Amino acid sequence: FDDGTETFLRRGKPDQALAVKLLFSDEYNKGNADISLLISQLKHMINDRYGEMIRQQQNLVHQLLQYNSYLSMGLFALIVLSAVYMRQRFAVRAAQLMNFVRSISSDGLMTRTTISGNDEIGELAASINGMAENLHSAFDKLEDKIKLSESAVADLSEERVRSEKLLHNILPAAIATRLQGGEETIAEVFPEVTR
Repeated sequence: FDDGTETFLRRGKPDQALAVKLLFSDEYNKGNADISLLISQLKHMINDRYGEMIRQQQNLVHQLLQYNSYLSMGLFALIVLSAVYMRQRFAVRAAQLMNFVRSISSDGLMTRTTISGNDEIGELAASINGMAENLHSAFDKLEDKIKLSESAVADLSEERVRSEKLLHNILPAAIATRLQGGEETIAEVFPEVTR
């Protein structure tokens, strides 16, 4: 502690009376006031020198916060619009395509979809339209062949009736019946026939 020479070389236990005297002395209060004045002057000098710069930085921070807010709102709007676009572009069109497939199974192969586009859903819709067209064409051809077959069966039945009439005209009824039953060789033995 100070030994009076301001060298602070004195060692020993603290002297409470001396400490009270130092803390409440005029010299200590004057030194404390001088330091407070210097700190206040330094603060005013810093405010004078850097106050405008600090205000500019605060304005820049405020503008950056505003731009950040605007950018965040814009990005949010972009995300919402993207979601709506994706829903319209894919989800709604996929649901339409499923309804179209269901209508083919219930309404028939004449149903066609109007879904188009260069994406996978558009290509799938075009392929399903092509398949439905091919199936419809195949069923038309099959119906034509069935009609042709029915006509051939009717003609065959008519020819069978004529053949039976002709067979009954030429052969006795018992022989004709056996031939119609599937026998190929019809030979009978007559023991009382001359040779």
